[in-house]
This record gives sequence, structure tokens and C-alpha cells, in this order.
Amino acid sequence: MIRDDYNKSVTPSRQLPADWPGYTNVQSLVAMAIPLFIFASTVCRFINDRKCGQPKDQLTKILKYETRSQASKLDATYLPVLEQLLARVTSSERRRLEDEFQQVIRSIVILVSPLSATALDRLLGVPKGTIDSKTDLLHSVLSIPFQPDHPIRLLHLSFRDFLVDSEKREMNPFWVDEAYAHNKLATQCLDLLSTGDNLKKDICNLRTPKRPRSDIDRQTIDSHLPPDIQYAC
Repeated sequence: MIRDDYNKSVTPSRQLPADWPGYTNVQSLVAMAIPLFIFASTVCRFINDRKCGQPKDQLTKILKYETRSQASKLDATYLPVLEQLLARVTSSERRRLEDEFQQVIRSIVILVSPLSATALDRLLGVPKGTIDSKTDLLHSVLSIPFQPDHPIRLLHLSFRDFLVDSEKREMNPFWVDEAYAHNKLATQCLDLLSTGDNLKKDICNLRTPKRPRSDIDRQTIDSHLPPDIQYAC
């Protein structure tokens, strides 16, 4: 299906051959997928993501991990997706991109409940559109809705496990320090609540300060507190 969809969208000179990806490559992918089913679905999304490159080039990136003795199943699943974020950049650019990745992705993976790109922009105090742009190449591992006010979700919890695995601290350039990430996010929540009128007395304009929280309907709360403020609270 990936081959057929791709060939329909390009000129004949760029089309993949009828036997692509070939029996040997398919068998290699099958072996790499055992016993981690999420490998298959992640790889298919990665190869089919036109923002990342052509299918044959994407496949090559995946197969590189077949012969890496130190690579785990999760390494082979997620590192090809993440390494493309740092492809063809200088050492100084790499450092900047790694810092940006940490700021954005660490927040997404440790959230107690998912937030939209718009809400995350506000919660992290970054310019509007930052989250959208920084997650543009991560559709293989994140469910990123077209609507910016709909929550971004992990496609599989193993992506979080991979990023926060303390045993990979020295080997994984994308490793997330979970304790630091929670501390940083808590600080950003407090900063947000301390800004302007984000936190004030009778924030829902109820005029009945003793009214129990359980008696306030969801529509009233949502109309006065945007998702980022609700999360920070």
C-alpha cells in the first residue's frame, strides 16, 4: 500500500519498482518486529511520512539498526524517527535542536493528561506555533491532530518508556531526565498562574465563593479557564 500510494503521487521516473521493498527487506523487517508489534506500525508510518523523505530512504534508515548489536528493539523502533531531527546539521545547530527537543517533547511525554499544541505553547511560554513546528517530523510517534486545539497524544506508551529509560542516559542523545522534566513543568505551571489575571478570586464569576467545586458544571469551567490554566491548577 505504501508503494502504491507513493507511486500514484510522483512522476514515473521517481516511482518505486513493482517488487519494492523486496523479499529480503520484508523478512528483515519481520525479524526486527518480533516480539514488538508497535515496531511494525511505527515503521509503516515513518516510511510513509513524506515530510521525512522518500520511502526507500526511510527504509534504509530503519534497516541500519538490523546489524547494530547494542541496539534494542525500542532503539530500532524510535531512534530512526528521532535521528532525522538532527540530520545534516552542524554541531552548534545540533545542540540547539537537542535543547528544543527537550523543551517540547519532555513536556509532552510527562503530561498527566494530554494538551493541545495551542495550550502547550501557552503553558511552556513559547511563541504561538512552536509546538506545531517542533513536532512536524514526529507523526510516526505522536498523534498530532490537524486542529491545533485538539490534544497531542503518544501513539504508544513505549515511546515514553524509551525516552525516560535511565539505562539509556549515556547512549540516547534524546534521553529525558524525568525528575528534572517534572520539576521544570511544575515551575512553568506556577509561572503561568502568576501571570496577569490567570489566577484570581472567583475566577468563574460565580459570586458564590462557598459553592462546592462539584456543583460547577464543566461548561462554566471551560468558558473561564482555558486548558493550559486548568492543567496548571
